[in-house]
Formats: sequence, structure tokens, C-alpha cells
Amino acid sequence: MGQIVIFDEKADDYSNVIFFGCHVDSDGLINTVNDNLASYFHSLREMSTEFERIGRMYIKVFEVKCGFFHLIFFLTPSGEIVTLKVNIHPLNGGLEFLYYAHDMYLFQIWANMIVNEAHHAEHERKYYVVARGKKMLLPLQKHS
Repeated sequence: MGQIVIFDEKADDYSNVIFFGCHVDSDGLINTVNDNLASYFHSLREMSTEFERIGRMYIKVFEVKCGFFHLIFFLTPSGEIVTLKVNIHPLNGGLEFLYYAHDMYLFQIWANMIVNEAHHAEHERKYYVVARGKKMLLPLQKHS
């Protein structure tokens, strides 16, 4: 069936990746809506170096500077990585995931980059983090 993989990154002012993390979505938005599924996503402590390579490439191609961004990929059952979306902003709710998974305050990385011109952030993916959402069907109300 394949997987939706979300890759979050932080770039410095020279379009270099100084921090990254990765999450997996349970079914994707379309399947969740169409099949009336509950959804969840979880962080990865280990990930394919191919995601990192592609993420670093996009940072350079789009010349992202001094910002958070995230990429959304589809990982096919055969292992092919298909880019679905490039967002030049942090994943909604994803920063909290990264805070907990890496046990660090991400805006400190940004502050160190600006104030101290730091271009690398030591980090370890210490924990798994999971979020679950439940879809609720509400009756359609007719207005007269």
C-alpha cells in the first residue's frame, strides 16, 4: 500500500541542513477521509539516508535560508520515494513532535544560528512520539 513520510528540517543562512527529523503517517488524508479511518503518525528514530539526501537537495534547490520546512513523500511498496509536497514552513504540530522526540528546544537551534552563527545542531532521536486523531462524523444540519 505504501506510506506517507514527513521529513522536517531546519536550514541555516547558507541553505545547509542543521537539523532534521522524520515522521510516518498512518494512512494519509485521502484514505482517512474516504475510508472513515482514525489517523495517527509517529516519529522515526532511524531513517533512510535517502530521505536525508533528498531533503538536503531540496534545501539547496529552493535556496531555503534560516527557516524550518518540511517535505512530504510517498514511499511505494517497492521502495521508490515520490515527493508529494515541499512546504517552506514547519509542519503544523510537528515542532512539538520534534521537541519530544529529540528532547530539545528547536527554537534554541534557531537562536544559536542567528546569534552565534552556529551551523550544526547536535541532536539524537531519543524517543518515539505518537499522535492519534479520531474522525468524527457530525450530522449535516439543514438551515431554513
